[in-house]
Amino acid sequence: MLFSLPVDLLVEHILSRLSLMSLTVCLSVCRQLHTIIASSTHLNYIVELEKEGMIDNPCCSYEIYPRSKRLEMLKERAMRWKHLDLKWRARVRWPKSNRSNFDTYNITPSPQMLVLPTLRGVEGRIVEEAYFARLPVTLADIAAKWDKITLGKHILAVGMAIEEHDLLAFATSMPSPPNSPEKFVQIHLLRRSTREPHPLASSPILDICTVRSTELTASHVRISGENLTFTITYKDDTGQSLHFLNIWNWKAGCVKANLKRSFHGGVLFLREDLLLIPNVVQSLLLPRLAERAHIEYLSSFTNSNPISSPSIFLPHTDPLRPFVNDPLSEVLAFTLGVSFQTSPLEEFTFVTQHLILLTQAAGALASFSGPGAKPRTPGQEGEHGLFFPSSKSIPWESWGPQATRWFPHNLSHNSMDDIRSASGTRCLSGRIEFDFQNHFEVVRLQVLNFGVPSLLPSSSSNRKDSSLTSKAFTKPVISYLPCVVTDLPWKMGERNDVDQNAPLDLNAARLDWNAVCMTDERIICNLKNKSGFEVLYFG
Repeated sequence: MLFSLPVDLLVEHILSRLSLMSLTVCLSVCRQLHTIIASSTHLNYIVELEKEGMIDNPCCSYEIYPRSKRLEMLKERAMRWKHLDLKWRARVRWPKSNRSNFDTYNITPSPQMLVLPTLRGVEGRIVEEAYFARLPVTLADIAAKWDKITLGKHILAVGMAIEEHDLLAFATSMPSPPNSPEKFVQIHLLRRSTREPHPLASSPILDICTVRSTELTASHVRISGENLTFTITYKDDTGQSLHFLNIWNWKAGCVKANLKRSFHGGVLFLREDLLLIPNVVQSLLLPRLAERAHIEYLSSFTNSNPISSPSIFLPHTDPLRPFVNDPLSEVLAFTLGVSFQTSPLEEFTFVTQHLILLTQAAGALASFSGPGAKPRTPGQEGEHGLFFPSSKSIPWESWGPQATRWFPHNLSHNSMDDIRSASGTRCLSGRIEFDFQNHFEVVRLQVLNFGVPSLLPSSSSNRKDSSLTSKAFTKPVISYLPCVVTDLPWKMGERNDVDQNAPLDLNAARLDWNAVCMTDERIICNLKNKSGFEVLYFG
C-alpha cells in the first residue's frame, strides 16, 4: 500500500517529516525503502542538516542554490570542520581610527562583526563609537568596509538582534549633571541597516536608571522578540558590588521587571518568553560547593537569540546563506568562578545544549503552581544553580551529569585559555603552551563538537566520561555529555593578506594571536600587533 504512492509524494509528505532516528530505522525495513531514502537528495539533505545542527534557510533562493547544491555545500562544510581543513585564510585590517587598539565585541550569525575601541590602562577616557563590518565569505571581499556609529556617550554594552529585527541596542552612560559621580544610563535603539532610530520602537531611547558610582560596568544587553534585558554591576561609595537587572518591552518602551540583588552574572533567553537567571533561586542545582567556597560569578555566552517558535524564521536572515544554525541544537557555555577565603579564584566552564535546558524549563513551568506561588529560595548551604519559575528543585545528580560537560580553566596565564566561544554545536578552545624544543609560546586551538550524540564517532576517546576534581566542590564532578575534540593542524595552506600573498609560517603566525572567537563558518583570531584580525574560513 505504501509503495503504491508516487515516490515524490512519499518523500515530500511522509518520509521528510520523520526524525533522523525514524529515518535510520526505515533504512532497515526493506530494500525498496532503503533505495528510496538513500537516493533522495531531499532526505539526505534533511539528514545532513540534523547531523550538523543546522536548518534550511527559506529566505535563500532555490534557483540560486538548489537542494543538490545545498547538500554538496553542507557535506563539504561538515568534512572541513571535522578535520579542521581550511578553505582559505586571510588577514583583515581594523577600521582607520585614532584609537590604537580594538576588541571583537560580538559577531552575529549574519555574519556582522562589531568591534569597539579598547582603553585598557587608560584613565579618564571613554568609548563613544562602534564599528561594524560584514565578515568576508570569499577572498574577493577581504577588504572589510567598516560602518561607524558615534553616540557621543560612553558605550557600556551592545545588544544585537540583526537577524530578527535589524536592531542594535547600545547601553550608554553619561554624568548627570556633568562632572558628577552620578551616571545616567540609557539604551539607544537603532536600525543596523540605516543607523537611524528603530521604527518599531515607540521610544528610541530608554531611560534605565541613575546610579552614584565610581566604577560602573554593564554585563550584557540581550534581546529576544519584544523583550530586552540589561544587566549592570557597579560599586557604591562603600565599595560594595551591586547588581541590577532591568527587563523591558523595547517596542512599547515600558519596563516589565526590575531585580536588584546578587545574581552572580548575566541572564539568558531560552525562549522569547522564558528567561534563565543564574543563582537567584534554584530549579536546576549545580554540584555542591565545598565549605567556605562561594560563587563570584556565573555567566553564559552564546551567539544567537532564540525566537518564540522554531517555525518562525528570522526575517532579516542573510538570503545568500543556504542553511543556518538551528537555535534548539546550539550549545550553551557557562563560566563559573568560585572563591575561597584563603585560596585564589578557581574558574570552570560547563557546556550543555539549548534543547536540554528548554526541556527542563518546560517541566519546571508545568510544576509551577500559579502566580501566587512563592519560588523556592536557597536552602541548604552550598546549593547553587540555575533558575526557572518552579517550586521544586532538581538535584544536580538527577539532571547534570548526563546533560553537561565540565572543563577547568588555567588562570595562571594572562591571555586566552580554555573555551572562548561557541557557535552552533561547536565550541572553540584556545590555550597558550610553551614549545620547549623551539623555546617559544604557541597558541593551541581546539574545536569541540557537541553534535547529535548518536552520530558522533563511537570509537573516539573524547567520548569518555569526564571527571573534574577540585577543592571547590565536595566531590568530583562527573559529566557525560559526549563531544569530539579536534586540534587545529599545524599545516593550514597559505595566508592571503589584503596586500600580499605569501607562504605561511604557522609557528610564527600562532605567536601573533591574542584572542579568538568563532561563528558557524569561521574562526576569528585577533592579532597582537593590533593591526587587525585573521580569518580561518571553513565554509
